[in-house]
Formats: sequence, C-alpha cells, structure tokens
Amino acid sequence: MPGLYPANNQLRRSRMRRNKWFPMLVMLVVGIGATAFNGLAAEKTLILNPDAQAVQLNLVFNIGAATLKVLQSTDSAYIVKAVVTYSDARLDPGLTQTVNEGILSASFNSGVISGVYPSDTVHDWQITFGAYATPTNLSINLGGVSGGLDFGAMPLKNLNAELGGCELSVDFSTPTQSAVDRILINSGGVWMSLMNIGNTDFNRLILNAGGSMTQLDFAGAYSIGKHLCEIGMGGGYLNLLVPESAGEMLQAATVSAPLWVSGQGWVQEIKRPFFKKYVTNDYDTQNVLIDFNIQAAGSVIYINR
Repeated sequence: MPGLYPANNQLRRSRMRRNKWFPMLVMLVVGIGATAFNGLAAEKTLILNPDAQAVQLNLVFNIGAATLKVLQSTDSAYIVKAVVTYSDARLDPGLTQTVNEGILSASFNSGVISGVYPSDTVHDWQITFGAYATPTNLSINLGGVSGGLDFGAMPLKNLNAELGGCELSVDFSTPTQSAVDRILINSGGVWMSLMNIGNTDFNRLILNAGGSMTQLDFAGAYSIGKHLCEIGMGGGYLNLLVPESAGEMLQAATVSAPLWVSGQGWVQEIKRPFFKKYVTNDYDTQNVLIDFNIQAAGSVIYINR
C-alpha cells in the first residue's frame, strides 16, 4: 500500500513483537465518545449510532501501525463501536461523519503514526459491528497492522481493502445478509489468510498482490450462478482452496510463475508455455460455478480442490 501510511517501523515492530502471526487485537470504528487517560495509556470509545433516515452506509477506516480485532455483535443499539487504546497523544484517533440524501458516510482515522515512538508504545484497536441492516460499502485502508477481522453477517454491498505491510486473518464466519457485489483487495508486502469467502456469495472478487503471501479459502454458502475471481500476482505466494461442491474453471497466464493444480475432477484443456486452462469435469452440471482468471509473474501458485 505505497504511500498510504508512512508508518514508523519502530512502532510497527513493537506491535509485531507482542503479536506473532495473527495474534489479533482490534475492532472497527465509528462515532464519538470519551477519552480517559489511565496511567500510561488512554482509551477512547467511538460509537456510530443508527440513523433512521439512512438508506446506505459508506464506512472508511484508515488505521496504521496497530494491532486490530474486528468482531460481530447481536446488539442493535449501535452500528459500530470501537475501543482504541494508545499510549502516545499523537495516536489520538479522529472521526468524521456526514449524512447526505439518505447516505450516511463515516470515516475513522488513526492519529499521527510517523515519527519516533518508544519501543513499548501501545496502539490497539478493538472494533465491534452491531446488528444492523443498512446496505454498506466498506473501505479498509491498513498499513503496518496485524490482527484478526471477522466480517460475517454484515449487510455488505462492496468491500475494498488497501493493505500494506500487514499480517491479517480475515474471516466471513457466517453468511453476509445479501450477496456482495464486489470485493477488491490491493496488497503489498502482506501476509493474509481469507477464509469462508463463499459466505459473501460474491459476484466478483479482485485481488492484486505484490510481494505477498496469500491464502484464499472459497468455502461457504453460495447462491446458484456464476462467481468471478480475478487475480494479479507480482511476486509472492498464492494458495487457493476451492470447494468440490462447485464447478471451477481456471485460466492462468503466467511468466516465471509455477502453477500446481491438485485435487479431484480437474481436466487440463490447454497447456502452453505461458497459458494454461483447467476445467472440472462437473462444470456443466453444477449449480454453483466459480471462474478464476489469474495473471502472475515471479510467483508460486497452488490450487487445491
């Protein structure tokens, strides 16, 4: 995520030392609350409440050099509640929100994350989404963040993620309230696992990754029809886990990018030096279809069914 957050390396390393891969400590945010300083750390609670006039919700989260945990709640009293713990006043988070023609827009931002910070600096986010039904466009911009994020059960229309220098475990633990029209992920230098993607019932998923290690697990509850996945890789590692309960088609244009396809039912239809096509033998009879289009250079790709 070039240029998104000039995250201080010292601050980020202090986060990573306390949290190995996917140790998770965060939540998503919107609203306004009180700040209480207690000893070395301050804690701020931010709450975005429901708006009866809103027919659409646009949420943006800009978080840098932090640990993060995103959870789901059955509490309908709020849309998003975030608790941010930080030990330096420069990390004080900010929130803006507007309502225009039935669209509620809210943006939450980390404090200043550039500069020099002590090695024991605390910058932890805990974000909880409440139970609500307003269709939501969610944009998440993360730089130097580690944690676990669960977006299951949300009323998502679109999900955009800009990620740089992150270590993330992302899950859709339960089905979203309706099919997600588009998931767009741009990542650089990221280690990410994305689980239960099928629970989004996505129409289109786009991943652009550079120098990243990514695992995509397409398990979940799909509706009948075709689902499209487009992947561009420039260096790094990609592991795709696809379900036997769907028919899959794979087209891959690769340069210096070894491709291994394993599991039951694959039939290779085209084999050329820089292009390969695979189709499962049940593609014409399955109700759920997933089409993969991959372009990759200098990468390693595994696909397992």
